[in-house]
Amino acid sequence: MIDWYYDTLPGDSFAAALCALRREGAVVPAMALDGAMPIHYIIGHAALAKAFRDGDQFPPGHAYQIISLPFLGAFKDSSYLSVA
Repeated sequence: MIDWYYDTLPGDSFAAALCALRREGAVVPAMALDGAMPIHYIIGHAALAKAFRDGDQFPPGHAYQIISLPFLGAFKDSSYLSVA
């Protein structure tokens, strides 16, 4: 099984891995951090759009802090970034 954190997928192997996951569904269980962190890979466009609209189950604050904040900086109005 692919470790989506540690494994490198050069060339077409990344596209091939995603294609294989798409055959399993729009949201599929996967593995990260050498099995220490079970994850769900959201592959389908509709499922991803639904997740982005569900701020209760998928709060945006943490992802913003680790992905966008280092590059974009803090916004003046960051009230939507409550991170538990």
